[in-house]
Amino acid sequence: MSKLGASTHDHSCAAAGASSVPELAVNEALVRILASSEFAVSARNRAFLQFIVNETLAGRSKRIKAYTVAVEVFGRGENFDPQNDPVVRIEAGRLRRALEHYYLSAGRDDEVVIHIPKGSYIPAFALRPTEAADQPAAPAPASVPTEPDVAVSRPEGLRNWWRCAPRYFRVTALVLVAAGLMGLGYITHPLRTPGQVADAIPLRPSIVVLPFSDLMGETEQSLLSRGFADELITQLTRFKEIIVYGRGTGAVMLNSDDPAQFSRELGVAYSLEGSIGESAGHLRASVRLLNVRSNEIVWAETFLRDLDAGNLLALQQQIAGDVATRIAQPYGIVAQASDRQAASMQPDDMAAYRCGLQFYAYRAELRPDAYARAKSCLEVTTELYPAYATGWAMLAYIYIDEDRFWSDGEAQTPAPLDRALDAAKRAVALDPNDVRAWQALMMAHFFHSDVAKGVYAGERGLAINPNDTEFLGEFGMRLAMMGEWERGTSMVREALARDPANSPFYRSVLAWDLFRVGKYEEALEEVHRIGMIKLPLYYAVRAAILGQLGRTEEAAEDGRRFLKEMPGFFDRLETELSKRNMQPEFRQKIIEGLRKAGLPVPETVTRAPGMAPVME
Repeated sequence: MSKLGASTHDHSCAAAGASSVPELAVNEALVRILASSEFAVSARNRAFLQFIVNETLAGRSKRIKAYTVAVEVFGRGENFDPQNDPVVRIEAGRLRRALEHYYLSAGRDDEVVIHIPKGSYIPAFALRPTEAADQPAAPAPASVPTEPDVAVSRPEGLRNWWRCAPRYFRVTALVLVAAGLMGLGYITHPLRTPGQVADAIPLRPSIVVLPFSDLMGETEQSLLSRGFADELITQLTRFKEIIVYGRGTGAVMLNSDDPAQFSRELGVAYSLEGSIGESAGHLRASVRLLNVRSNEIVWAETFLRDLDAGNLLALQQQIAGDVATRIAQPYGIVAQASDRQAASMQPDDMAAYRCGLQFYAYRAELRPDAYARAKSCLEVTTELYPAYATGWAMLAYIYIDEDRFWSDGEAQTPAPLDRALDAAKRAVALDPNDVRAWQALMMAHFFHSDVAKGVYAGERGLAINPNDTEFLGEFGMRLAMMGEWERGTSMVREALARDPANSPFYRSVLAWDLFRVGKYEEALEEVHRIGMIKLPLYYAVRAAILGQLGRTEEAAEDGRRFLKEMPGFFDRLETELSKRNMQPEFRQKIIEGLRKAGLPVPETVTRAPGMAPVME
């Protein structure tokens, strides 16, 4: 070690009291951030963060200037001029927003907050107050010293020894500890260096929530209504298909002379704004979603709640949930405006994002050609972005659909459902707060006939985001098919009512509900509302209903169309019925209808377990 390095290190070890955050805790916080899929920045911005934190902890904060960062992190030449090239300022802004998003999502419970004050590139470290642990982000320090003294006070003994150990030793030890924790399952996704995490997950549409105008006056109700924007942030961050920025970014944006330039520099695509107040005994929220770059109003709606129907806090939560559902759903407003958003992305990000759109377009129609495109692009996307939890969840769904809709019955190694389970487990491990990951795991367990694990995964996902109507519809369908018809159909109806753009496939459970109680004409009408004529199973469902109605010619025609697409289905009918977890009485009605339609139901599945023979 050089004399300069030794003296700097010794000085930082000898000093005390300038910061209450132990260096070890800061290093652990940095490792946690860099390993998180919610820290959505480029490789060079990860290197940017690591550089400024390491330099600060090493007592070299005076070196952290635009020139040094540009040359040592961004690879600019020695002739770099910060006045003519704003790259460091722009990337620092992106880094601040990424940290803000991280502390709104995966890092909401982190004890240590790493903050980059505006106007400086020197990071500040703060311990999150215990009473504020449930807030979106810890407050930034009021001021940052020109030359912060990074020496920290800590208990005597082992921690002090750790503090003064050579830096290479401490960094190596941290990596080994992190690897050990990962091996034990405490860290559920691989840690990577900045070079290894390049574009670990694709960019997603980004939304900044601005403060809402308060139309209620200086009253107690007014104090409650001011939290509406915060409630929106909380609800929106549950949807992993978007990136949400909070109050800090909103405040900067409001004070910006050029919102479009702000958008270009920080990558913000949409702003959510509006007003909230009282009108004729109702809590009234007017909400607008704007394209920041064009200032175009993408969507606007007014929400009303009866003030006598509940307390203001509950009403705020209800409206915020409805707003989040409308704009952040996979089939929602932002997804519908996605082409313009994708056009501004880097080529790989654009392809990955459009791949997600292809997946949801496929889910809305369930067409074989759309399935093939979605499968192909998702397999490429997950290889390109191995830390993209939502991508793995989508791929798991594709494998499930391969088994239940598009399989030719030939044995594959590994089987589609096994591939689905592996992909779903990987998605949950990468991001335990991703509802799409729990949805995929729920489905994989259900189709493996592991109902208990399927229900557990469903309840976990529902608890994470009860406003996700895509999840609500799928979980409701699974519950109904296993016999919880009342709760399941109620969830499906709620999903369809709150998000009419949702996949019509979920209507099939409403048709089955009518079918099981003998309301065959109404069941047939419900099936026609689904309208998925490219889906082979559509004709099997309709054939069973027509068979029970005695409309044998129509039923036989549907049967022929189904057999043409899935000729080996009835050879494995026992397996197909079992993995859908149908209850005996319901299953028996389906078998009867298929037999009446003239379809080749094997004698071995004429009776469901526990049922008496059918009297012909």
